[in-house]
Parts: sequence; structure tokens; C-alpha cells
Amino acid sequence: MDGTSSFIYITHMWIIGKKGGSLSFDQTNKLTNENSKFYTKATWKDLHWDYENATIAEGDYSIEKIMKMEEKEITEIWADGTEKSIKGIILKKGNKETPVDLFKKDQYLYLIPINDNAEEVAADGAGGCTSGDIQIGFHYDIVSKTADSSDDNPKYAVSHLETAVSLPANHMKRGKFYTYTFTISLKEIKVSAAKVNDWGSVTGNFDVN
Repeated sequence: MDGTSSFIYITHMWIIGKKGGSLSFDQTNKLTNENSKFYTKATWKDLHWDYENATIAEGDYSIEKIMKMEEKEITEIWADGTEKSIKGIILKKGNKETPVDLFKKDQYLYLIPINDNAEEVAADGAGGCTSGDIQIGFHYDIVSKTADSSDDNPKYAVSHLETAVSLPANHMKRGKFYTYTFTISLKEIKVSAAKVNDWGSVTGNFDVN
């Protein structure tokens, strides 16, 4: 996949809700997460989070507005012959060694910590989420130029894929931030690396989502 004649195209990412489905490409087999701990509401109490009256999202939460999409759309030829223009993030063979940022510069996701039941944050390897508490949905296309494609009017045949990725256990703690590297294959996406840091001082402007 050279990034021009063929590539993987990430077109959508979202946090999967308990019932999910609203952002799923395949509505007949929609992605759901009954064990979700994606809180949209919780209470800060006694120097830790309190979940007695917390709210867990039933539906999905789109990450698309902070994704680093290509400026130009591409024209996809779908299986039924229809054409659709769509933006995404291009991934090619060389990105195995040089990962691509999926978010725009200075864009972050701030999630309510999970299992934050004491003033002191749990040590490494304890507390936080269990695997599956937070799941990220990915919709990605495998595309290749069609025979009638031209430089002035490139068109791509496309296969659509969709999958859920669970964030690692013992993550999503208070006072920590996480950087994930995903490895994408033709059949799955998985977290291949995770970097954990303490919050530090931040300068400049950024969006809170």
C-alpha cells in the first residue's frame, strides 16, 4: 500500500456506548458495549470521583471532529456501484515504522476516570479500568484505484471494515494521560503500544472534549 494507488483510509472513530449503533456503518451488526464505563456524568467528592449517581452513555460518542482528516475528499466506488465522496486519514505501508497522528494538533479526549474510589490513585497495575470498559470503534476502508481512474479524477474501489478496540486494563486513572499506538491489519486493530504519563503544566490553547 503506497498511499497513492492503494491505502487504508480511516473514516470514523467513536467511543462505543452501551447500546451504541448510531454511528455504526453496519446497522445489522452494530457495535455495542454492555460493560461500558464511559461516564458522561459523575460527582467529584472527598477528593476522588463518586459514581453513585453517575451516568454511562447509552449511545456512541463521535471523535470525528478532532480527527486529522485529509483536506481533500476521495471518491469511493461502493459495492453497489454508487459513488461517494468521503474524507479520512490515509495509512500506508511505511506507517508501520512511522505512525500517523490520528488527532489534530493540540486535540485531546478527557474522560472521567474509572474506579477512582480513594483519595490516593491506585499504583501501577491496579485500579483504573478493566479491559473492555472503554471501547473505541473504528471504521476503515481498504481502497485501491479503479482501472478507469485518472490523475485528474481519481476513483477508488473500496472494502468497508469496522471493529472495536478495548483500551488496556488499569488505565483511565485520575491525573494520568495516555498515548496509544494502534496496529491495523486487514482483519483487526489492536493497541500495540501505550505510553502513560502524569499530567503536567500545559500552555497555549486547546479544546476540551
